[in-house]
Amino acid sequence: MCDLFCVQFILSVSFTSITLPIYLLFVAVLIKNRHEPVLSSSFFRILVSLGIADIASMLNTLFLFRLPSRWALLVPPLLRTGQVGVKVANVGLWALMAVQHIGVFLLALNRFMAYLTPIRYRLMWTERTTAKAIILQWTLGFAFSIPVLIFEQNHYSPDNQTLFYQWADADTLGAYFNWSIGIIVALSLVLSMMYATIFVKAYKTSQMIRACSMKTPDSERIAFRMTQSGFLSTVTIILLSVLIIARQISWFVLKVAMDVNVFYFLFYTLTDIY
Repeated sequence: MCDLFCVQFILSVSFTSITLPIYLLFVAVLIKNRHEPVLSSSFFRILVSLGIADIASMLNTLFLFRLPSRWALLVPPLLRTGQVGVKVANVGLWALMAVQHIGVFLLALNRFMAYLTPIRYRLMWTERTTAKAIILQWTLGFAFSIPVLIFEQNHYSPDNQTLFYQWADADTLGAYFNWSIGIIVALSLVLSMMYATIFVKAYKTSQMIRACSMKTPDSERIAFRMTQSGFLSTVTIILLSVLIIARQISWFVLKVAMDVNVFYFLFYTLTDIY
């Protein structure tokens, strides 16, 4: 019988198998046409960086976490990698997650400045500055995973048919996880306020253009579509934060434990969509 985690595994692998080739094509098109006037903007450069992080995260999760948890064929070779394999998998998990979140923040900041301070935006978001921001995105992302390199983790294979990764000290994992969740919740609040401000500004601008009986400039439409794209990348972070806050309220306020299977089913599903 297929339990909740089995259902989530099937959905996750199917979703990744379908979306990964499309995502690869999308990023490849952006890179190939990066010198086109519209696609050469700082927004699309950041989007490419975020896309690469997303693809790397999807591959890491699929081959080092999802498939080994159900596919016995991958277990023996992964077990032979020892501590190196564990570190690679977990550093990939945490570092790429951080790179993704910083990328989403950079997209929001880019759109925020484009709408609210357009002159400063043009002066600040030069090709050089954008390159520095992307380098910082990846540097901070991997710096975030330093605790993963320091603390011990091990392979866990209860039946030699499935494989998981286990921290030697559960308290350390709990502290690191809670710290990470706190950052995600704070980031989602900041992103929500930024996009709310952007959409209010965009609405007022569109109303002003209509009042003057003017046609909306192509640049304005493109800018708003960019903003919508950035916002879609934020939606799942907000939903993850809502889920995590609900779990904390359930435990600490209502004194009722949220079902672990349900929580992780929703958590991993939202992560896959993101």
